[in-house]
Amino acid sequence: MYFKILVVLLLGASVGYSKRLPMPPYLKACARNRPDFDECCLRSGKAAIPTLIKGDKKYDIPNMLPLVIPIIKLESGPDFSLTVKDLHVYGLQTAELLKLKMDLNNKKLYAQVLINRLELVGPYDINGRILVIPLQGKGDLNVTIDGVTADYNSDFVLKQKEGREHMAVTNSRTSIVVKKAYLHLTNLFNGNKELGETTNKALNDNWEQVLDALRPVITETITKLVNSIADGLMGHISYEDMFSEK
Repeated sequence: MYFKILVVLLLGASVGYSKRLPMPPYLKACARNRPDFDECCLRSGKAAIPTLIKGDKKYDIPNMLPLVIPIIKLESGPDFSLTVKDLHVYGLQTAELLKLKMDLNNKKLYAQVLINRLELVGPYDINGRILVIPLQGKGDLNVTIDGVTADYNSDFVLKQKEGREHMAVTNSRTSIVVKKAYLHLTNLFNGNKELGETTNKALNDNWEQVLDALRPVITETITKLVNSIADGLMGHISYEDMFSEK
């Protein structure tokens, strides 16, 4: 099924000029030629996540407790459309960095993150069907997701800024695996209680297939979120300061 997706994140990561800054105290620099380089990067990333999620305006990283997405649109041809405005995403403080691989020679970055519990809440407008389940209405959306494992891959390039090289991510992509999801939509079919309850039950009985329809939105949101954090840090901290030779 082909989806057209729009996800707008107002995350505040710098675009264009960023003032060069030193490493923040919650991040540890890792020398690129040390034998435990990968382990050093992972330890530093794990220690930094709790602070990064709370935001750091100095490095253009906003507070993500909660993360607010002004608008999401998901369309599949003329027969399905979902719009959610002012979506609040709760639970990013449960994120754990499981793996981190910085391949500096080939300019590649890989990270695996486990988000133990996410809750997405916001007003929705839906029309169409998922699987064989008809959906029509305007109301409040609540999606709770347990155990989101996200694998993030990207390339990076080095750009000159103030006489120093800075990393910039390119060609980023994310895949996810979910343990369990729960969904509830209020006011389906103009508030028809019986039909709404039946539809919500059908959605939850088939949550894996429903999640497949929402997967493009979730993966794009996570990709943009990680890119925003990476761009905020890399735009201010030079490559040499992050990964010195000694």
